[in-house]
Amino acid sequence: MSIYDTLNNKQKEAVLCTEGPLLILAGAGSGKTRVLTHRIAYLIEECGVNPWNILAITFTNRAAGEMRERVDKIVGFGSDSVWVSTFHSTCVRILRRHIDLLGFNTNFTIYDTDDCKSVMKGVFKKLQIDTKQLKEATVLREISKAKDELLGPDDYALANASDFGRKKFADCYREYQETLRKNNAMDFDDLIVKTVELFKNCPEILENYQERFLYICVDEYQDTNTAQFELVRLLASKYRNLCVVGDDDQSIYKFRGADINNILDFQKEFAGTKVIAFFTTGSTSSRSGILSSGIRTVLTPALYAAIVFSRSPPIARTLPRRVTSPVIATSLLTGIPESAETIAVVRVTPAEGPSFGTAPSGTWMWISFV
Repeated sequence: MSIYDTLNNKQKEAVLCTEGPLLILAGAGSGKTRVLTHRIAYLIEECGVNPWNILAITFTNRAAGEMRERVDKIVGFGSDSVWVSTFHSTCVRILRRHIDLLGFNTNFTIYDTDDCKSVMKGVFKKLQIDTKQLKEATVLREISKAKDELLGPDDYALANASDFGRKKFADCYREYQETLRKNNAMDFDDLIVKTVELFKNCPEILENYQERFLYICVDEYQDTNTAQFELVRLLASKYRNLCVVGDDDQSIYKFRGADINNILDFQKEFAGTKVIAFFTTGSTSSRSGILSSGIRTVLTPALYAAIVFSRSPPIARTLPRRVTSPVIATSLLTGIPESAETIAVVRVTPAEGPSFGTAPSGTWMWISFV
């Protein structure tokens, strides 16, 4: 039996879809990491793709380690040539080779939290800022947010020119960056910012990595911020063989600048995207994912559907058939049939609101038909 025969239909469809942009919507416990590792194996074993040409990115060292182990186990010989790493580790490898093009030495230092605090204390002292009025940690958080949005010191100052209260933030940001450069150092956020800057300023370097990474996979895509999105967009813009896996209602890095619109607007950024959604086969609790904000089973004449209330408009925007006068069958969904597919969404209007139970007017809802 082939290793791909152990996948369910939706998982197999995602694995076999190798060309062009692919968005996989999958909640926790749905086997998404398994899909990614099998997809990498399929690219190498069945499509003849050189492992060297595959990049798989995730968020934490632990997740990257687990994916690395799975890829090594399932692919075997040659798997070590696949780049499996976090966003930051990927950027470090690139910058160690090319950062001299931006005026840094390739032996640059990566500052940790304590190093950054120490630099900011020096900045406060130089600019004569009273720590009773403004805290170093507050300024560092603001700088981190600016970098997440790819705003340098000048861009940040311009964007906040009308806000007198943020002038000190802008001054601190500029002095902070100048100190880092003098020390041939970068903070954690700079790793991604500088890689994006490198690619934009040096098109020949970008092209080199576009030719290197012909197939790109990104896990937990809903947790990407603007800088990470731009990095992925640049790398994938030439061949567009980009597979992202995410859950549009389960972002855990919002406090770090994660932008849920990166997944909601994926189809706009990458025309011709194929969207595949699949759910878990476990208990209700393990099915939370995009279903976390409230589930109802709904019965219509000859139609059974699972309605999922969401804070933001989902990917799809069309409804192939009108859902009329649904009746709330149970207060909570006890299990989504494995064959359920998310194929449409509706928006509740004031007139329809009561018939959809507790869904407030204006709420977007996923509808899974069986």
